[in-house]
Amino acid sequence: MNFDNKSIISIYAAQQIFTAQAIPGILTLYSDKIVFNATDLKKGNNLTNTFEINNICKLNLHRGLLLSKIYLTDSSNEIWNFKHINNNDAKSFLSKYNALVSKLK
Repeated sequence: MNFDNKSIISIYAAQQIFTAQAIPGILTLYSDKIVFNATDLKKGNNLTNTFEINNICKLNLHRGLLLSKIYLTDSSNEIWNFKHINNNDAKSFLSKYNALVSKLK
């Protein structure tokens, strides 16, 4: 695995925390991980989630008319929802993720 921490793609997304609450931020694919950084929280209340590529079981895309959702399933079968994603951005993110994973196998 290449651990050079180079960003491959970043997209705007909202991480769904509860059924009615989502936190906006940036979802970034690196060569070894996916990182979500919240952008709209007050100082000192940063939300960052890091998902190592080797701990991701599945990355699914659900397309809507205008916006898409990405569902990430980790190795402990926990599902992380990211929504309010531009359709083209979501498709590019998933495509680059799939290309990265296929290179690592």
